[in-house]
Amino acid sequence: MIKKIYRGEPGGAVNVILPPGKSRPLRHVVLHSPTGFGWGYGGSGPADLALSILCDMLDERPSEKQIYHGWFTAYPHHQDFKREFVSRWEYGSGFEIGSETISDWLRKRGVEVQP
Repeated sequence: MIKKIYRGEPGGAVNVILPPGKSRPLRHVVLHSPTGFGWGYGGSGPADLALSILCDMLDERPSEKQIYHGWFTAYPHHQDFKREFVSRWEYGSGFEIGSETISDWLRKRGVEVQP
């Protein structure tokens, strides 16, 4: 697995930092918040951020139908990921979380993560 860092900037931009320091924006998987990502509270923006991070980690690009029905691996885990991580990041500040932390969390939940 390629080591990644998910980095949120004050203002809501979230990037995926890849070795050797390249970055790209995190793709927004829209389910709860059409207006974008958030963190530091338990709302819809943090839910979409959790879902988008997990989809990126699991290399999932769910269709609209899959999103609507929750027919993809990240779906049943995103609310717990939001509660355990995303809602605890300081509102209005940046955050960083590494792919190793997320992989460990997913494995504890029985989700197979590609090495």
